[in-house]
Amino acid sequence: MKLNRFILPTILFLLIMTSIGLSWVIWTNPTWNGKSESTKATNSTQTELTKSTKLSEVYAPTSVIYNDNQQQNVLYSEKINIISNIQRKIRTWKETSISEVSIKNKNDYLTFLNAKNQLVLSYSDEITVGLFNQVFNQQNQNYKTRLINRVIIPRDNKKSIYLLSDKDKKIYEISLNDAYNKGKTIDEVVQNETLSKLPVTFKLHNNDIFMYYNQDFNIARFRYLVDKQTASKYVANLLGQKDGSSVNIKESKKTITYYDGSDRQLTVQNATNLVSFEDDENSDAKQKTSRGNALTESYTSIKNTGIGLDNIHFYQFNGKSMTTTFRSYIEGFPIFNQTKHGVIEVERLDNGGNKIDFSLLTLQIAVPSGKADVMLPSTEEVLSSLVTAGYKDADISDIQLGYRWVSSSDSDLVVNLEPTWYIRYQDKWKSYTELLQTD
Repeated sequence: MKLNRFILPTILFLLIMTSIGLSWVIWTNPTWNGKSESTKATNSTQTELTKSTKLSEVYAPTSVIYNDNQQQNVLYSEKINIISNIQRKIRTWKETSISEVSIKNKNDYLTFLNAKNQLVLSYSDEITVGLFNQVFNQQNQNYKTRLINRVIIPRDNKKSIYLLSDKDKKIYEISLNDAYNKGKTIDEVVQNETLSKLPVTFKLHNNDIFMYYNQDFNIARFRYLVDKQTASKYVANLLGQKDGSSVNIKESKKTITYYDGSDRQLTVQNATNLVSFEDDENSDAKQKTSRGNALTESYTSIKNTGIGLDNIHFYQFNGKSMTTTFRSYIEGFPIFNQTKHGVIEVERLDNGGNKIDFSLLTLQIAVPSGKADVMLPSTEEVLSSLVTAGYKDADISDIQLGYRWVSSSDSDLVVNLEPTWYIRYQDKWKSYTELLQTD
């Protein structure tokens, strides 16, 4: 025990010192010290882009729920990628057709969602059937613009899987061309000894589907080393690539702006390390496009920046502002931060260009937190406490378990991830503790 207490802090110290050394080398590079008035960015820097994360990974489902004969549980693990394991199996299955399943009402829909002996893969927001095809290597041509946010794999129906839309209460059946052993696929997932499980039930709340956690539960804290990228990486990837054009710099006390003489510019907030890239190109493309096209174009946009996309997943699409939001995830749970670290937002502009907001800070290596797990209340208790505190139940449109990004007092290179409830109240995400704070 004494040995462990010595080794873990030593490892953390060495990792931090290594990161500091690398950061010093980058920041002292005279080519990008932020003081020159202009510089050259060549196409050769494009080869230094971070290894691309595939669209099928960024748009993979983010949570797994299994309902056996006795109990329904959300599954998560810090040692294996559950979603990826299931995804690889489904990508080898081939469909023959897709059709809409007739249901009478929302209660029938809820019964279908809570059925025994099935695996449910869930998204935090809706994607199109067409995008599902790309993510899971399917070829069906019908209903491609329909919206879905769940994939169900039943054990007992040998030749079908189902796509569900919580918003529209629609169910689509995909008929497979062979009797794939789905039971074996499910067993390979749920019988893994590294899995953690939390009892849940799908319920209706103001006509929305909420995943209720049935009881109080303990969940781990995490601590991560943070990598701070230099703006030069994104300047090289996004500006000055056309004909080796010059990149100019404009500095103020609060910001540094890089621009290349065209309609593209990248602005870094000095205090927060937040970045905004705007490609205000002169285009005849209209702002309004299909949801499916907006989602795939957003992926292409963030991939081209060179942002590290490990553990980044699609989180939400706002059809009014044409903004796609991606978040960092840990063990299937989203990371929230009031200053937008861990978040990437892509807004489609009126003229067809894009505005991309992201952070120079990215999570890199998990290190021991040294703290006990956090006990969180059940979903029912959370909702009841909010109503008691004076919040209107009708204004609560979603509730999710997530992690809060908290800067560490020990080092700027470390962040703490604290588990908590997040509530979408009056169309804005706020933490449970934030809502219950009193002056």
